[in-house]
Amino acid sequence: MTQRTHSGLFVLLAVALTTSGCGGDDSPLSNTSPSPEALIEAALAAVEAEDGEALRALLLSREEFEEFVWPVLPDRNNTQLEFFWGTMAANTRKGVRQLENNYGGISIEIVSIEMPPEDELESYEEFTFHTGVVVTVRRTDTGEEGVLPSFDGLLEYGGRWKLLNYDEL
Repeated sequence: MTQRTHSGLFVLLAVALTTSGCGGDDSPLSNTSPSPEALIEAALAAVEAEDGEALRALLLSREEFEEFVWPVLPDRNNTQLEFFWGTMAANTRKGVRQLENNYGGISIEIVSIEMPPEDELESYEEFTFHTGVVVTVRRTDTGEEGVLPSFDGLLEYGGRWKLLNYDEL
């Protein structure tokens, strides 16, 4: 195998171990991560490996949203699920394409993650939305740093983490 193939296999293994639920994960959500850092690292590894399936697996699925999130949201009485989910899904598809097109195959590391202040969180009994997350990254090949807005919204559910969506760049 080539060095790139070895590297790609390692990245895929790291994503699988990070999101597999090892270590007592009893979350009803699939592919959760133990921290925001681990979640974003898994997403960046999937981008580098050009693995769109792994990238999408880190997202809250429609089924998870419908079963665990939607029933407690106050907007559910004023907005139809199809409209809400459709809008979010369309924006996410565009964000995934942009991530893949702009950064696919490029090694990127996290410099910092700024979480929103406690008073800006939207919390419910089982979960909390963390929106306005600011992720600063560095390209390992050039050292160039910048904010990658793709990871603006995270869901914390029972101490485990998933991406809500991928924002447009």
